[in-house]
Amino acid sequence: GLVLLAGLSGAWAPPSVDAAAPAMVLANGCTVALDKTVAPSPLVIDTEGQVSLSVQADCERSQAPLRVVFVLDNSVDMGGPRMEGLKNAVAIVPEALDLSRSQAAVVVFHNFAETLTELTSDAAAIVDASKRFFPRQGHNVTMGLRAGHQMLLRARAAAPAPGVTEVVVLMAAGANDNGPDELLAEAA
Repeated sequence: GLVLLAGLSGAWAPPSVDAAAPAMVLANGCTVALDKTVAPSPLVIDTEGQVSLSVQADCERSQAPLRVVFVLDNSVDMGGPRMEGLKNAVAIVPEALDLSRSQAAVVVFHNFAETLTELTSDAAAIVDASKRFFPRQGHNVTMGLRAGHQMLLRARAAAPAPGVTEVVVLMAAGANDNGPDELLAEAA
């Protein structure tokens, strides 16, 4: 897994690149290209801005089967344009995944975690989940991660599937209410 912890002060802008970032070729034959943008640039800390990260992959063979649990921040820290961007991102998940082979789930967290949809291959259920969350008080990232992990464990026990890759995608706007140590212990 990948855990990214960052502390920022002052202003930040992505490194300028004259040419597009070179694509990486993975061992499975997929070509992956990464891109990042920030607006406004430079982004001054304590001001509103948008940071976009994108990953594009081109694979010669079909997508490997996935079980993806999206653990999403629906605290007041995510309110406004960030919340709308998050909802839009969830709504296009069915377009990005091969749901004939894969499943996705949506869990949101604030003071506690809520499952908006269990792991499913139903595109309509995933899109519906994208419309059912809104900012609430609290920021218990640990509860969200725990709920996502438990969902994968239940799916694995109910329907073992060799060759399925299990992924938890965490999207959070702020620090865990109970501090970073609890969060790091949960991720371990």
